[in-house]
Amino acid sequence: MKKMNNAYNLRIILIITFIILICKVDADAQSKSILRGNIIEKGTTIPVIGANVVEYDQNKRIVSGTITDRNGNYVLTVSNPDAIIMFSLIGYKTQEIPMNRRTEINLELEAESYELEDVTVVATVSRDPLTNVSERDFASSRVKVDLGDALHMGALSAEEALQGKVSGLDITSLS
Repeated sequence: MKKMNNAYNLRIILIITFIILICKVDADAQSKSILRGNIIEKGTTIPVIGANVVEYDQNKRIVSGTITDRNGNYVLTVSNPDAIIMFSLIGYKTQEIPMNRRTEINLELEAESYELEDVTVVATVSRDPLTNVSERDFASSRVKVDLGDALHMGALSAEEALQGKVSGLDITSLS
């Protein structure tokens, strides 16, 4: 009789533990929320494609992020319903908006323009003692690239705009 009672008690404890774990998982899932919205260019109905939508924590570290689709729509899973959401894209003014437990933020991004006259890329090859290249074989090159053309090709940065425009130029990230 005592063995049967212990087995019964063990089953009850296991069932209660299982129920507590399920409730914990459900509570954790409820702490996240979904933020949706649409981003258009200010004063128009043109969707902003590829805009960054990022959730920051209190130390300004990125927690999660997404980008807008070809219609300017985004969906972001947010871990803190009171987070600050940053909207940014090169060529537009960055905006930081507190979420304030909202589930939808529609936004107009204002264009920001900078004028560049010229961009000059200078490439040089220095003398390498291992290859024994003499001073007279020292080579250099200059190429002028018009970044005005890059405005219409959808480049997100100056590096992307230069990639493929200059022969022999390889752009890599150091960080």
